Amino acid sequence: MTTQVIFKIDPKLKKEAQRKASSQGFSYTDILQSMTRAYVNDDFELKIVPKFKEFVPTRKDLISLRKARENFKKGNYFTLEEVKRELGLHKQRTTTMYKKR
Repeated sequence: MTTQVIFKIDPKLKKEAQRKASSQGFSYTDILQSMTRAYVNDDFELKIVPKFKEFVPTRKDLISLRKARENFKKGNYFTLEEVKRELGLHKQRTTTMYKKR
């Protein structure tokens, strides 16, 4: 006994799959059943793998990086806590300004 599976697929993709299956001596149904069986038996795994493009720095990026390294060596930098404190003070000043008006 079998059951019917109904799903939507792009008509062009379906025709291409049917044509390829037919050229290899299979029906489209054979392909779908085979892939489903392979998936159930862990012989087929569907993965989504993100593609990462290699970062290629521009001349401007390299100049900025060099300046940042020089500043770091000289001690011209802020710690994360200092930045948070500054942002917190900035927010308080802004809030206070609006309260006075």
